[in-house]
Amino acid sequence: MDTIIEREIMKINIIITCIMKLIIQPAISFSLYRRNHGGPAGPMRSLFFNCFYINASMGPQPHRFRQRSESGVVGVFSFFLFFLLQSTFIFSAQDDENFARGNHFFTTGRYALACDAYQNIENKGFAVLYNLGLSYLNQGNRSQAILWNKRAEKQANFKELTQLYDLYDCMHRQIDPDYELTWYEQCVLFLKKCVLSISMLLLQILLLFIIIVLMLYWYRRLLVLNKALFCMIFLYILLMSAWWYKTDMMQQQIGIVTKNTIFVFAGPDDSFYKKSELHESDEVMIVGCKPSYYKIHMQQVVGWIHDHDIELV
Repeated sequence: MDTIIEREIMKINIIITCIMKLIIQPAISFSLYRRNHGGPAGPMRSLFFNCFYINASMGPQPHRFRQRSESGVVGVFSFFLFFLLQSTFIFSAQDDENFARGNHFFTTGRYALACDAYQNIENKGFAVLYNLGLSYLNQGNRSQAILWNKRAEKQANFKELTQLYDLYDCMHRQIDPDYELTWYEQCVLFLKKCVLSISMLLLQILLLFIIIVLMLYWYRRLLVLNKALFCMIFLYILLMSAWWYKTDMMQQQIGIVTKNTIFVFAGPDDSFYKKSELHESDEVMIVGCKPSYYKIHMQQVVGWIHDHDIELV
């Protein structure tokens, strides 16, 4: 693998050098002109001719300086582009290698080794996070499976969200075989997937567009009530609600309980009385923090827990 990477890096270096010679060098080259006989105009002409073309008796010296300066610029550009592309190539090659190793271990049933390979990937996308969740789930580690699937949820599109929520249903059915979503819960879940799969930038652009249209409508028609105005207002309220909901979802701090049983205290210390207890894979919302403690909210219960008892999504 190292030999293949070195060969590819050498090819990239040769390609970059050729590109620099063909594109950048002609772009910065100047024709050799005498003073007052054309040539580069403006500040570049003044800089070049006043500094390096003192008189015609200097002969080929300006030409030699031009060649050396061009070669230096080409070399500097080649070095920086080569360094950037080499780093990107190595990192992507390492990530691809770890992903391939993780997939191999996953398909052969060696889930612990698959988790180690996936964990070594720096830029974890949805596929890596989802496979990590499946690997932990196949090992019986439900809390880590939910943790990585929740992290994958923030990067998923509509199809990937459907895949994730189907996995959640299977996990619920393992605990409760009679688990089934009602029609109302299915509608809410569909709307949630629609909102989470929309890009924040697209929502902001649509909201700005509708605001501009409403301002123009008010300016031209002085708010004459008709169907078009009501439709625009309804669409604005709908998009504003989606934007607010997605912003709130992205800003929420969610924690997953990673221990068998933990206690919820009334204050940020063990000396306070125990209000409730949580179990492994329970999901809590973080609403505050103090040294070594998180303030959490779950099912009408607000209290404090140790920060080492949960992992943040």
